[in-house]
This record gives sequence, C-alpha cells and structure tokens, in this order.
Amino acid sequence: LVKLSGGGSFTSGTSTFVLNPNVAATLTSGTFTGSNKFYNLTLSPTITSARTYTFGSGAVEIAYNFDINPSAASSLQLLVNMGAAITASVTTIERTSSATSKLDTSSASSYALTNDHINIAAGGSLFANSSTITMTDGTGGSMFTLDASGTFRAGGSTVVFTNTNNVTLTSGAFTGSNAFSNLTLSPTITAGRAYTFGSGAVEIGGNFSINPAGSALLTVAMGANITVTGSTTITRTSTATSTLRTRPSSTDYNVTTGSMTVATGGTLDCASAASTLTLTGTSGTLFTITGTYTVGSSLISITSASGSPTFLGAATTIHKVTVSAGASTVINLGANLTTDNNSSNGITVSTGIFNMEGRTI
Repeated sequence: LVKLSGGGSFTSGTSTFVLNPNVAATLTSGTFTGSNKFYNLTLSPTITSARTYTFGSGAVEIAYNFDINPSAASSLQLLVNMGAAITASVTTIERTSSATSKLDTSSASSYALTNDHINIAAGGSLFANSSTITMTDGTGGSMFTLDASGTFRAGGSTVVFTNTNNVTLTSGAFTGSNAFSNLTLSPTITAGRAYTFGSGAVEIGGNFSINPAGSALLTVAMGANITVTGSTTITRTSTATSTLRTRPSSTDYNVTTGSMTVATGGTLDCASAASTLTLTGTSGTLFTITGTYTVGSSLISITSASGSPTFLGAATTIHKVTVSAGASTVINLGANLTTDNNSSNGITVSTGIFNMEGRTI
C-alpha cells in the first residue's frame, strides 16, 4: 500500500496516515525511519471477514501514535504481522464494536517493539513471541496497560523498562496466561528515580532483574504481590544503586521467586514490613545477600518441592524463616544464619530436611 524506494522521501509533518482496506494487505515497502518516519499511523478498517495486514521487511518508526482499531459487526479479527522492528511513542491495540485486533511480532523472527506506552484495550491482543519489548521515556499514566478484556501473550519475550523518569510501570493484572516472561528494569540514570508497579498482581514466568546503570538510585515500589518462576536479581551497573520496597506505603506485599540475589549496590527493603518472601527453587542457591537486606518483620518461607537446594549464599541476618518443603527435600543451610532480636523471630521446620551441618546459627 505504501512504498518508499530508491532516493524517495516521505515527509509526514504532523499527519495521520490511515490504512483501512477490507482485504488482506502488505502495508509497507521500504524503510520508514528517521526523516521518513510516520507521525501518526492508524489501521482502522471496517472488516466483513477476518483480515491480515503485514508490514514489509523495512523498519518502521512512528513519532507519536500507532493505533490498531478495526470495526466489525461480529467478532472478526484484524491480525497485524510485523515484518521488521517497529518504534512508536504510544501503541494502542483496540477495537470498535465487535471486532478484535492482534499485533504479532512474528513467531519466526521475533521483531523488536519499542514504545513509550503500550495500551492493550478490550478486544486487543499482543503476541510477543521471543521479542524484546523496550519501554522508553514516556511520562504520565502507566507505561504498560492491560485491560481486563485484553490479551498479552509473552511467549519467551523480555520486556525492558529503560525510562529515565519517575513512572508507573503497569496497569492491570499481568497474571496467568497474561504473565510476563522476563522483566528487566534497567534505566541509565544520573538522578534518583522511582518506578512504581500498579495495583494489579504481576507474575513473571522467567526472570526478574532490577539493574540500573549510571550514578543514582532506582527505587522500585511494589503495588501488589509479585511472583517469579525463575530468579529475582537486585543489582546495579557502574555506580548506580537499586532498591525493591515491599511496603512502599501502608500495605505489605509479598514476593514469591525461585531464587533471590541482592548484589552489591542492591537493597531488598522490608523495613516496617511483615512481607513474606517465598523461595521455591529446587536447585542452586535460593537466597544470596551481598548487598543490603532490611529485614523488618519479614518472613522467609522455603517451599522447594524437591531437590537439595542451598538456602544461603552468604552469611545473613533474617527475622524469621520457615521450611515447608517436600518431604524428602534437603535444604542445605549454606552459610551462617543470624536471627534479629525482635519478637516473633525464629526458625521453624514443618516438612523437609533442614541441613545445618558445619554452619552456625
């Protein structure tokens, strides 16, 4: 439909480019980037049958809004296949009337998607495959919004937040089939910044990493419980520092993770919190603190179903730990363990074997 070739140029000004054929179509030919980028791009056909739009093999940049918004009298889908990397300020995947819309990054190629904001509205879906989805420097509102009737299929993707502002990361519940695969918070900052999760629970099927670069503090405030199947790492690059707060205001939020590492420059802040940190891994080291762990009244719960994982990667002070592991699971202490002096502290083993051999408690 739109072709740019040879020495041709496309000056979009502040225009909105609308593509709306009621047929299967290849949308672009050529590279629409730099001075040839779109300003606003809208895909808004009224469809009478399921339709597929496919971007060409050239990268596409959109200065402001990229809107997928088909209309139909029944639940017909507009499928939009990426053919190369797409960069936009705001990507909105929505519908009018009974239609549905789907943006697919390509299961074969997993093209990169870069945005300030992504809004998946009712009837909209984003299939991320194994792509990298980068959330950059938008301000205002939530960066990644998922309506209760929207769909996010993470596949093996990694969502990376690099925003250098104080922002709210999510709106909606990213759980179950809508969970993240890998989630990384890695801005480069020279002044203290705060990332805040929205009030919807967050599940991450792979790994969760907080790893700012630069020279300042990134504070990450939980807004609901977070569950991570793989590892959670709180670390830093260069002289930056990072903090995950489980009680940012008046509510204690819980973290469930296969393992947790708080590296030098990182802080797990449970101050004044009675949060539960549940460790589920079945191998390797479950809890490594070489940074700072502010224990508050937090509980560490080890629930490894099998295997013989090591609890501690370094000598650690905790408030309270419980072991409710599989009956034949051996939890090796791994390093010296100290409990704080606050009331209700202690160590409880309900099921499983807690091997303290050669260690001091």
